[in-house]
Amino acid sequence: VLITKISQLPVETEESIFIYLIQNVFSVDSKNFVNNTVKKIIENPNVFSSIKPFLIEKQINTDNLDTCTKNILNKLKANSKIAEIIARFENPESIFTLNLNQAVITPNPANPNSVIYGQTTNSNTSYLYNITLNSNYYNDNGATNLGKAKTIIHEILHALILSVIENGNGNALNNSDATNFPMIWNAYIDKKFNGDTNATHHLFIGNNYVKIIAEALQEYDTGIPVIHGQIPEQMYSDLAWSGLFALLNPTSPFDSILTSTDKARIYNRNNTEMNRSNSYGITPSSNDPCLN
Repeated sequence: VLITKISQLPVETEESIFIYLIQNVFSVDSKNFVNNTVKKIIENPNVFSSIKPFLIEKQINTDNLDTCTKNILNKLKANSKIAEIIARFENPESIFTLNLNQAVITPNPANPNSVIYGQTTNSNTSYLYNITLNSNYYNDNGATNLGKAKTIIHEILHALILSVIENGNGNALNNSDATNFPMIWNAYIDKKFNGDTNATHHLFIGNNYVKIIAEALQEYDTGIPVIHGQIPEQMYSDLAWSGLFALLNPTSPFDSILTSTDKARIYNRNNTEMNRSNSYGITPSSNDPCLN
């Protein structure tokens, strides 16, 4: 039955699945993984075109996370949601590995008042990225679960963007600041559009980024999938936009679609969720803080 299902897929996808099964000696775990993955690909042909997003999701290393943060990530991964987020944003050319950990992140001395919720860095190994979640916010009295989920998704997409830039360049990223999201974003747009940095490209990718994260957060928070074509609720869109705040400046194309009122509301929603306290009339989401 499994072989029959696999034969329905494109040849390249078939080959990658059999390579995975052979590498894992057709173990029970690998066959169960492939069975679930193939079912998802067949049911969602407009989302998935390969096994790679599922392998990336499967290879997320959470050994250094506390129980609560693992639970948040596992809830995000339910029904292969992380794989879907990855596939919808950018079908990955390469499979990469993520190591997640928690530690205090200190601001860059050049910008001592900046707040860093999470940080993604490249390593000396190709397609291996480290995500550090700031333990000042990932603790019992820290951010809401929704705020933490937002940060996790943002950092995973940060790593995905790094992998796209790294493709074909070996370890070229080792000579750049992988933590600098505006720089990485611009490099991604440059690579994706072959050097054409037209503002419409930034808007297209930015709106896509916001929509994907907002839908994922709404489903995470409510347990109800967002119907195709439905606009996510403003709270979730605002949290998704907050991940792009570092890109906002007078010359940014995003300034043309976000008013000063929008920016203030996005900023306050982010502060509310990350500090689990009221901010200018905006109250935190109802989900509890991360408790072990």
